[in-house]
Amino acid sequence: MKIFKYEKELEIFFILLTFFLIFYWTYIIFENGIIKYKNLQIEKIEKYYKINNLVSQVKIKGNKRIHNITLKGSLLSNFQKIAKQVHLENKILSIKPDSLSKNENIKIRLESLDYKELIILLKKLEKYSNISIKTLLIRKRFDNPQFVDITLTIEKTS
Repeated sequence: MKIFKYEKELEIFFILLTFFLIFYWTYIIFENGIIKYKNLQIEKIEKYYKINNLVSQVKIKGNKRIHNITLKGSLLSNFQKIAKQVHLENKILSIKPDSLSKNENIKIRLESLDYKELIILLKKLEKYSNISIKTLLIRKRFDNPQFVDITLTIEKTS
């Protein structure tokens, strides 16, 4: 028994409307996810280009020394003077001449440096144009993570 004259048409309409709404909501959800994914990809690409730009700036500036001071005399005695200037003379575990190349090299082991002392030492060494750091090994101390032990190889070019 039919209540309405167009009951069959209404059933078909509501079924189609239900399918339409289900597909439409599914489309909106997926489209929103796709847009978020694309925006995330764009942000990653922009960050990559920013990082790449910064790295290229560092490479360009890294080749130019701020100071053009040359270290005169023995590297070993000069490093001891530098260590004394930055108050690290009691933290030197060993200083050994290292003959890996034709230039003058020394291998230094320092212990219990805090990060600030390490940065000060590296900045002090950086100002000399004829000194280069060949290796730098930094180990965090197990007894106190605020301090590090370092092994450093420095080369003096003529």
